[in-house]
Amino acid sequence: MADVFISYSRKDIAFASLLQSGLEKKAIDTWIDWEDIPPTQDWLKEVYKAIEESNAFLFIISEASLNSDICKLEITHAVDNNKRLVPIVLSDTDIQKIPKLLASKQWISFPENEGDEFQETFDKLVNAIYTDWEWIKKHTQLQVLALEWSRNGKNKSYLISGSRLKNAENWLGNNPSKEISATTEQIEFIQTSRSIENQRQRAILFSILFVLIISIGLTIYSIVQRNQAQKAEELARIRELTAQSQIFRKDDIFYSAIIGIETYQRNKILDTYSNLINLYLSSANISRIFWGHDQQVNCVQFSPNGRFLASASNDGKIILWDNNSSEMKGIPLTSQSKPILSLAFSPDSTNLVAGDADGSIAVWDVNNREIIQTVNIKNEGLVYIEEIIFDPDGKFIAVRSWDANDILFLDAKNLKIVHKLSIDTNVTSIAINPNGRIFAAGGGNGNLYLWTNDIGEDLHPMDFSRIVEPIEVSSYEITDLVFNSLDGTLAVSSLGFPTLSLFDVNNDFHSPLLIGDGSPINRLALNYSGNLLAAAANDGTITLYNTNTYQPYSKSWKASPNTITSIVFFPLGDLLSTAGLDNSFIIWTFWPPNPGRDFFVRNYSNRALYVPRSGLLLTGDLNGNVSVYEKSSLINIYIKEGHTEAITSMAINLNGDRLVTAGFDSMIYIWETNPLEKLYRIKIDLPVNEYLMSIAISPDSRYIAYILSNGMFSLWDNKEESMLVENILPNDIEVFDLEFSPNGEILALGGQDGVLSLFDVTKLKIIKTSIKAHNKGINNVTFSQSGSVIITGSRDGIINTWITDGLELYYTLSRRSRGEIEDISLLKDTTIIAIADQFGVELWDLNKDRSVAELWDSPEDYSISVDFDASGDYLVAVNKSGSVVEWKLDYQELIDSLCNLVGRNFTQEEWNLFFWDREYNQTCSNW
Repeated sequence: MADVFISYSRKDIAFASLLQSGLEKKAIDTWIDWEDIPPTQDWLKEVYKAIEESNAFLFIISEASLNSDICKLEITHAVDNNKRLVPIVLSDTDIQKIPKLLASKQWISFPENEGDEFQETFDKLVNAIYTDWEWIKKHTQLQVLALEWSRNGKNKSYLISGSRLKNAENWLGNNPSKEISATTEQIEFIQTSRSIENQRQRAILFSILFVLIISIGLTIYSIVQRNQAQKAEELARIRELTAQSQIFRKDDIFYSAIIGIETYQRNKILDTYSNLINLYLSSANISRIFWGHDQQVNCVQFSPNGRFLASASNDGKIILWDNNSSEMKGIPLTSQSKPILSLAFSPDSTNLVAGDADGSIAVWDVNNREIIQTVNIKNEGLVYIEEIIFDPDGKFIAVRSWDANDILFLDAKNLKIVHKLSIDTNVTSIAINPNGRIFAAGGGNGNLYLWTNDIGEDLHPMDFSRIVEPIEVSSYEITDLVFNSLDGTLAVSSLGFPTLSLFDVNNDFHSPLLIGDGSPINRLALNYSGNLLAAAANDGTITLYNTNTYQPYSKSWKASPNTITSIVFFPLGDLLSTAGLDNSFIIWTFWPPNPGRDFFVRNYSNRALYVPRSGLLLTGDLNGNVSVYEKSSLINIYIKEGHTEAITSMAINLNGDRLVTAGFDSMIYIWETNPLEKLYRIKIDLPVNEYLMSIAISPDSRYIAYILSNGMFSLWDNKEESMLVENILPNDIEVFDLEFSPNGEILALGGQDGVLSLFDVTKLKIIKTSIKAHNKGINNVTFSQSGSVIITGSRDGIINTWITDGLELYYTLSRRSRGEIEDISLLKDTTIIAIADQFGVELWDLNKDRSVAELWDSPEDYSISVDFDASGDYLVAVNKSGSVVEWKLDYQELIDSLCNLVGRNFTQEEWNLFFWDREYNQTCSNW
């Protein structure tokens, strides 16, 4: 097997020889065909075999190689085998001619002669080849084995087993490469190998069982062994499927979600539950995936009135969707046999115009679903109708084709050509500003062309006149244009750098403001309120920009594993539609900006608690009031006035019938919870400039403990209505947090110096002090349900667990420090905790000492408290700004949400690929 296959044109043989010699000196084995002979079937098989057995495919891009039929065959075969593509561009090559497949890769521009610049570029090439090298080599080995198996009739003698199979499965579940994925042949090869291996193991087990049946004891032993093997086999299978779900999560949400759901329903263990949560979180901003086309979706358009959604595809179909129900409105519209490349709704939403790949334009009546007009403009030189736009009044449509230099204006009623604008290169994008007076076009040469119409109210395309010379935006193709209705600015994207330019068209078209992160952008969309600009990069990544500052509005996200063909906002809200190079398109929502449910709270809150054995959620606000919410619907039931100043802390007893609150007004209130009513209050005499910082209530409600801001703590006896311990610093310990043990006899105190202490409530004294296991103060103390373990979270970002009896450090979580630990909540009857820190909220399994899911990533607005409800189906968090967020963690809720998202089930063929060992069933019963 060679390290690198070199593809080149014979006209570039001198440079290829120079490159091959340099690679060989670096001990990089190469395969290169020096023979200039006509291609034959045997010769082509030898070339294909060399590509399959090479770890990387190096393509020398030049004018000659781009026109070479042999090079095209070699590239296609490399792509079919998911080979690492290393494009090298010679300095005199016209970049505009590079195919989109290679244009999306990070190519290396190479000087043709040796020298310092050549050597520096050559070193970059070597580094690119060796990235994730061991994984890439394994990719090649497995692809060769998989192809050999497939070409020999999938004979099982060619399959792998034992350690080779385990290594292959580990390889499949651990892909460090962002550019290369496992091939379909590899996945099927590994899965079939596992199936045969499992059958072989079962055969061995049955043989052993038959031999050992002579002895009852040995028979029992055999059964136990067999059951353990089956459990181990099933567990391995479940982990394999979970790994496949995780692999697909980045690029194909359907396969990722449907595999994850089916795997969880098959075996409800932490691994599958964790994957289910992370699937839900990673897809939380997806409103719906639409399936209906048989081939690639090229464009999606919302009707201006927001009632309909139209999609068009290479299959020649136009599908109208009801925007409220997300269902097809009748059968697809079909009249044009060629791929439909463009769509445009009329401003009044009554008509839909479609352009195809053969120069045909058709106007449909949306309500009657009938064609009103058709025209073919191929004779005008426009064949591939890639874009159609209406003027604001709906009187004219402008049409462009990527293979033409002309823009045609047609009368919207009769489709007659009324005007033509021409530029000196191919037209790659067009736009018209909201008042219809400025028309813009982008060219394949990177120039921006502008026309204006200032004649009068009755606008006509013939009145457009050039007002400036072409503006050089980029040395690369202009990919999209969009006008902002708020200020008239024009956003321009190109395949080059910088990626996004902003023009003030109302101010003499001055120099552009350059924004963006350097990634090539191919599609732009502006929401109808004009404050958000969506930019889709060539790699399928979307970034939202705030148009007031033109800074990123939120984190970028991967919307497609490949180039996005269409991006458009919903007219009446901030939904966003994207289509990629597959048969579906997606509707995205980015409100709220986290996968939980934000809800309104009166003023701001610093604590939210669930009431045990009820469906209630309580929050305390800055006015001193307590609000009561129904946790499933988040409806505010009522508000109770209490403190005269902000509530600083809240706590609920074990039974859930008593609530205690502390406030800046130096008052402690004891409340009955259902319904919420004040029972009595305690007035605290505070030192000057001090306040009540934290409060706790014993399980039987007899004792209330609280901490002052200076670290002093006190203990109140509700039964005797007297202070047992008041404003003292036991052993000079300043306390940050405290909690009662489940039996109410012990009070755990988290110290400012990182020391944990135990206070005996019955003896009123410190009975045990820990070693100093934290470098900073302990912000949170939490008892396990039995009280045998204490969990502490510190300002040093570390979480420790302690054995209560003897107060010995049990272990320190391996969790990486993400900043100060603010709060911890333990899920009842489990070892799962919710952690609030400076980066949001994370679920962690204490038993396996690993993360379950990162629920909320909010470093700029970190969370300060978390609380599980008793059922474990809900989790609530409060951030430092007082916002409250709730998550539904019930597995059925997660499954229903994901099923509604993907909108279909496996086909029988898809099921056989992943779940060949089970009889087919519908994973999502409602679809």
